[in-house]
Order: sequence, then C-alpha cells, then structure tokens
Amino acid sequence: MNEAPPLITTATGLEQTVDALRRCDWFALDTEFIREDTYWPELCLVQVATDEHLACIDPLALDHLDPLLELLDDQAVTKVLHAAGQDLEVFHHLSGRVPTPVFDTQLAAPLLGYPEQAGFGRLVEQLLGVRLAKGHARTDWRERPLPPAALAYAADDVRYLVPLYEALHAGLAERGRLGWLDEEFARLTDATRYERDPDAAWRRLKGVDRLPDAGRATVRALARWREQQARADNVPRGHILRDDALIDLA
Repeated sequence: MNEAPPLITTATGLEQTVDALRRCDWFALDTEFIREDTYWPELCLVQVATDEHLACIDPLALDHLDPLLELLDDQAVTKVLHAAGQDLEVFHHLSGRVPTPVFDTQLAAPLLGYPEQAGFGRLVEQLLGVRLAKGHARTDWRERPLPPAALAYAADDVRYLVPLYEALHAGLAERGRLGWLDEEFARLTDATRYERDPDAAWRRLKGVDRLPDAGRATVRALARWREQQARADNVPRGHILRDDALIDLA
C-alpha cells in the first residue's frame, strides 16, 4: 500500500489545494461517507488527485467546503470519478447542485470492451496491472484521527483513478468514441436525478403490484409519510417503518 497523504484540515490548506486543482483541465475525485444510521449521507472525506497533486480533505475539521464546491461548478475543469452516482448525490445534498462536467470511468470502460459495471479495483488491475489493497470497506470514516492505513486506502482511489482515466480517455479518443458518452454523462449530472420526491417513494417498494387498488392508494400515502418523517429526523427509512411492514399495513 502507498503512504497516506497529509489530511487537509485548515481553510488555508483547502484553498491551496483547490488552487492547484483549478490550474488543471481535470482532476480525479472520490468521497468517503457514512449513511448507515442517517437519511442524508454524512461526508467524511474527499480525495482529489492530478498527475502532480494528491490530497485528502477533511470535511469534519473544516467550517465549510465553499472553495471546493465552487471548483466543482467550474465548467472549465472536468471532474473524473468512478461509479459517480453516490458521490454526486453527496455534493448535491451539500450545495443543491451537481458537479459538472464529469467523466465516469465505470461508464466509459465498456466502450473499450471492459465489463459493464466493473468495480474500480478490477479495472485498475486489468488496465494498470496494480492490485489494490482491501480490508477497509468497513472503516468508520468519522473516526479521528483516521488510521494511516485507512487514509492510504482512500487515497489510492484517486491515485490510480488518474492513470485509469488517462488510459480510457486515450483509448476512446483513438477510436473516435468520446462523444458516445455525452448523453450518459448528461443524465448523470441531471439534478432531478438526486431530488427525491416523497410522492414517488412508493415506486421503490417491492410487492406493490400485488395490492388491490385501495391498497395501492394506501401504500403511496404511507411511503410519502415515511419519506417525509425520515428526512425530518435524518434517519434511515427502515427506522421509521420497514418495507415489509409498510406493505403489510397497506
């Protein structure tokens, strides 16, 4: 495993990091967050990297992330992520906006013959010949100080995203396929994708199709109430009412 980079915990450090990233056309971006016991994801770490710069930013130590959020809105700088959906949701919750433009390596890889929905570690091994360390998937990212091994593990997610992006981008450009991703990336950065409508919460439930008409009307009302209550209390939906219990009630 590579060494852990310093953890950015001051406003000055954040501004210096953002200034370095802004001088580039693109940078790699990843997050670590916790949401097992909350409705909204709690951002615990932001990792960024370029060919020359690598940093981990500590949102728990900073009063705000405004310089970074402004950079995420900068149309002149591409944000490179892998399986970007959950990371983009985190930033949408923070600012009400979705970072743009983006390049998602998981979406790009199949255009060069790699498997659909391939995990980051698998692609890094296939394209770069590097086997990433495992064992920190269950890390409590709210822990401070973070263990150096956990910080190094998190940093590797952007350290190797840089050459991964370069390889995929070059391969797509050589084949004239870069434009093939435009529509998918546009859908990925559509803010409505991350705006959860309580009136549509029932659509995620299994078993609705087995309910009579009156039961379907009830399940919609129950799901809307549960969604609103979970948001207000910032707890998982299941802490208010489990899916199976909701269907049984309906």
